[in-house]
Amino acid sequence: MSDAEEQMTRRAQELAARLVEAMNDPEADAEREAYEEEKDRRASEILAAYHANRKRPDSEPPIQKLLDSADELRSYLLFRGIDHEKTATGARIRFRMGGPTEYTIDIEWTSDRIRLTAPSGLEVPESRREEVAKVIAGLNVRSEFPVWRMGRNPEAVAVAFHDGGISSLVFDEYLSLLKDNLGRGIPALKEALGLYRQAPILLARSSHECRLYMELHPCECGNSGPLEHKGVIQGDHGLTARYEGACPQCGRARQFDFVLDPEIPAPDSFGGDRPSRIICPGQFMLYSDSLASGWPADPAQIPSSNRDRAREDLALAIRACEEVLKFISPIQDAVPQNSFSSSDGRAYYQKEPGRFRAARMQAVLDVYRDLLQKLDSAP
Repeated sequence: MSDAEEQMTRRAQELAARLVEAMNDPEADAEREAYEEEKDRRASEILAAYHANRKRPDSEPPIQKLLDSADELRSYLLFRGIDHEKTATGARIRFRMGGPTEYTIDIEWTSDRIRLTAPSGLEVPESRREEVAKVIAGLNVRSEFPVWRMGRNPEAVAVAFHDGGISSLVFDEYLSLLKDNLGRGIPALKEALGLYRQAPILLARSSHECRLYMELHPCECGNSGPLEHKGVIQGDHGLTARYEGACPQCGRARQFDFVLDPEIPAPDSFGGDRPSRIICPGQFMLYSDSLASGWPADPAQIPSSNRDRAREDLALAIRACEEVLKFISPIQDAVPQNSFSSSDGRAYYQKEPGRFRAARMQAVLDVYRDLLQKLDSAP
């Protein structure tokens, strides 16, 4: 374990102890609430400053509105096509995360803040407090913006402070933050509560991501040949794409079930705005490198008979590299170390951590895009 991981583990242990103490001691709970409000103010200031100052690319439409009332907030949700209902103090959003369970985010508008609350829908018995506190502490320590709150019914909470109004871009950031944390936190909380013991759910954003995941997880004999897509079924956790077949090398039966992310990605992409939950940034970078490294930097050196293949490889290399950038939050300049979940990805990061800095990755992307453009214009 690295020094950074050891420090993170100690912080999580200390926070877990404080969370349990706060549930048993009203005075400790009051201190925790004061700490949470100060933390929320800092996060709100950081996000507001980021969206106020960052230079948006020309390709990104500047859709920005000033939300200055609960009515304006509801109008914006309607404009965005977000399913919601009116409440006395704001709105309630209802959504699903690839399964039958419906989740909500309650949005409360007050004179100086917007409070977004997403109940977990889980109840913590006294016998499970310590286990759940450890999970919540771990989730918060590893998050750039900690949102999980301990209690008999855990919930994810984000508070955006304002002075009469808030940018819709900041509001969107908070909404995405809560949904992402629910997606990561609910399975871990259920595990801590002993509600299930099963293999991790493979939440895939596209068929491209399904195929790459299967390529990265070959048969026991080492063969990574593609499996046949058997169609989409209604599984326990939502619409599920099933791939199955016999290994062409050893004949062993293989099957992969991927729960489909409800977000519809752009054509030929690996996913939408959110980072992958089944392929780590190191794996994406290794895949991108393997595709791009097979071709010379000068298109003139690529025989005309191979240029179609070179175009396909470079386009895939670009899309894989773009996936790595999605793991970097707005206030970070590099992929966080705890994003690397595979052994190959962690090894690559430990060998070349500089490869995962945003500026360097953008430079690599520019080179790949320039080469692809030259290939497209080559006679």
